[in-house]
Amino acid sequence: MTPNSFCTTCFIMVSTCCVAVAQQETELTADTHQSLAKELVDILSRTEIQLRSCVDEQAVTTAIPQLLELSQRASQLKQRQKALPEPTVQDYMAAQSLVGDFNTIVQAIEQHIARLEREKLLTPELRKILHLPN
Repeated sequence: MTPNSFCTTCFIMVSTCCVAVAQQETELTADTHQSLAKELVDILSRTEIQLRSCVDEQAVTTAIPQLLELSQRASQLKQRQKALPEPTVQDYMAAQSLVGDFNTIVQAIEQHIARLEREKLLTPELRKILHLPN
């Protein structure tokens, strides 16, 4: 084997491996109903943390950029979900493991919103970000 043919062979092998790794990474990062459900729970969890920190007007002002980013991520997630095929029975079963966390987080968010309403901290901007009526 000549040095040039050896280099060519190595290049082909490395290229093949790189293509295989790139395909695996694409497959690993491809959206599924379960991956999007997990991402939604993460977004809601981060939203709950931000709302929990809203204890005065300054904290609300500080939280607004993060809440806006989370709202945008949720909107993007919704669009990605629309691109998926209809969920299968297996998809529904896999999502069941997240229902408890989802319900707990949503309940906490509702409590924070009620508290913010009582404390007159639910600004029009915050209402808009949280998709609440005026």
